[in-house]
Order: sequence, then C-alpha cells, then structure tokens
Amino acid sequence: PAIVAFHHMAADHKSAMGITDAAGKLVGSIGISDLPAVPLDNLSLLLKPLSELMPTVFTGARLDTVPEDISFSALVSKMASEKIHRVYVPAADGSAQSIITLTDVLRVVSGCSLPKARRSLDMQIEWDAQRREQLRAEGKEVDNMEA
Repeated sequence: PAIVAFHHMAADHKSAMGITDAAGKLVGSIGISDLPAVPLDNLSLLLKPLSELMPTVFTGARLDTVPEDISFSALVSKMASEKIHRVYVPAADGSAQSIITLTDVLRVVSGCSLPKARRSLDMQIEWDAQRREQLRAEGKEVDNMEA
C-alpha cells in the first residue's frame, strides 16, 4: 500500500523513493510533496497499491533519469533547467542503480564527500577535472563547469 511507502520515507528521513514493478524495473518516483494530491476526505486511497494510484492520484510524480556516464556539468544543467530535485541512474536492466539529489550536487560543490553509493559521481567529477586540465594543457580555453 502507498501508506507503507510514505512510512518508509518518514522513517528513513527521505523525501522521495523510486517505484519499481514486479520485475524490479524502475517505473516511477513518489515523494512527500505528492502527498497533498490525496484528498483529505478520501485518505483511504493510501491503502491501495502505488501502482493503482500513480496514474490517477499521483499524476504529477516524475521519473527523471540520467545515464551513468553523464558529466557533472550536464547533470547540473539538467537539474537546473528542468527544475528537478533528484534523478535516478537506472542499470542496464532498468532497475534502480542509484539516485542523485540536489544535496549530492551541493556536497560535491562544497567539497564534502558523498555516501559510498554515490561515489561514481565523485569519479565522474574527477574525470571532468582531469579532462579540463588536459584541455588547458593543450592551450584550449575551458569553462570551469564544462569538460
């Protein structure tokens, strides 16, 4: 039931979570901000499975994904231009591999380390920095955020 998903978010201090189908494929995302879509006079809807509520009640819920090899600059551009707070990185089989949040981006920009599950973003950023240095060594001008 949907109420269980919201319970897990509250218990884990998370504002959103990915939704998977029976095969484990990422099919949606739900967040605390979607909760007001449930009418106060019909809270019993939360006893239904999310799969039933996604197309009818939580119609504004978005599933934003990015490829695993996205550059940091492209990631920031996508999140800023599309005004999204989180993106999922699906695995080749469509399952959820990782999630990158605005908090992760801010940690990287501020120099804080990321949780182990998000180290691939750290590696991509390091690669971007190395690529910028290589381009500078070749005498090419490089914007600070582009590789």
